[in-house]
Amino acid sequence: MRWIVLAVMILLLPVATAAHGGKPEIIYEKSFESIPKSGIKNGIREQGIVERKDIGHRPPITENETKNQMRHQPPIPIREEDRVRIMEEIKNKIIIQKENREISKEKRGTFEKSLQQRFEDYHNYRKLYQKMGLQSEEGFQYAKRYVFHGAYAIIDFLKLIKTDLETLNIDETTKQKINKTIDEIIQTLEAKIEKINQSYTIEEFRDAVGDLSSYWKSVRNDVKIYAELIVVAKLDDLIKRAEIIGLNLNSEVDLSEYFKHLDNAKIFLTNATEKISNGMDAREDIQIAREEIRRAFEILREIYKETQPFFGNETGQLWVEINGTAMVSGSAIIHIKGNATVEVSPLDAVVTAVGFKKSDGVLTGDGNLVIKGNVNVNATGDFCMFVKGVADVYLEGKGEYKVRPVFEEEFGEFQLSGNETIVLGGKRL
Repeated sequence: MRWIVLAVMILLLPVATAAHGGKPEIIYEKSFESIPKSGIKNGIREQGIVERKDIGHRPPITENETKNQMRHQPPIPIREEDRVRIMEEIKNKIIIQKENREISKEKRGTFEKSLQQRFEDYHNYRKLYQKMGLQSEEGFQYAKRYVFHGAYAIIDFLKLIKTDLETLNIDETTKQKINKTIDEIIQTLEAKIEKINQSYTIEEFRDAVGDLSSYWKSVRNDVKIYAELIVVAKLDDLIKRAEIIGLNLNSEVDLSEYFKHLDNAKIFLTNATEKISNGMDAREDIQIAREEIRRAFEILREIYKETQPFFGNETGQLWVEINGTAMVSGSAIIHIKGNATVEVSPLDAVVTAVGFKKSDGVLTGDGNLVIKGNVNVNATGDFCMFVKGVADVYLEGKGEYKVRPVFEEEFGEFQLSGNETIVLGGKRL
């Protein structure tokens, strides 16, 4: 909730007060007012992220695509020397991600402290300016400092958005476009702040502040959109982590209500993203999504004591959301949730299916499928999959995945576009 509060504070920032020499003017009277579609510059529409491909269901693949992919033979199981190499590559990528997260965390702390100090200075100089008035030399200097700290509070907030973008698992093209827009806004704001600092008369000061105010009005909707998208992206990531937990639980535990709340949260986040891109108020959808996540975790607390660990510390874990094909070979527990066509061998493997029908040795449906043992699994469709054990995994399609190659490692988060080979756990038996 802190992000929304900060966003509202920034969008209500009355930086034009001193330009009128009297009652403070609220630049953004209705901070969550609808944004006209034609008024979004360098925003969502121009950046190709109106539709969130990472939230909700993707278009299903065609029947011909399914047949072709099912015939494709993956490069698994993998030779042991190749498993070692792939494992090290995955670990190195995760190490780099961890280092980047630590750097971003430190930067975020710096910007948060700076933002807090800016607000304190902003309010203090505002009081002094209002007490002294714009006509006195002392009051004139207080007014300049008042506007200075208010404008730099906006810049610190923009830097917070950039810092959070660094740690979010979204495509690099989107990140680059948003970062470019924010950098341009910061550069322009700094130039206009310098113009205010260089003003020597009340008229020059008022003109400079008016120029700053006009520019801020032209870009504030973009800033609001970016701030809300950060909130949605963080909640979306929380849902994915919750799915990992759910898919990791004992298959005998009833998780239908748990996943129902997570699916509901996804729907409301999808709605929120669409509303944000259309300049509409998304707060209610975001709040409902939060509530659905909260209810899911309440259920989790009740059933967690019933779960049991699977295998030991030599296992790896993988969560993937994919539109395409996933192939698994090894000793593992595999939980598939979604719309998929699945082949499992050997035929006597332990399979628990809800919402799937079996025909000619192939499972087809939209539901939950849990497979245990030393197996080979070929799944094609639009689904989430969790794998825990010692196994080789081949992914082909679009989506994203989180992987912990061995138990003691942290999860790494990556985009999937094309194909990827992943190894989980220690040496295969």
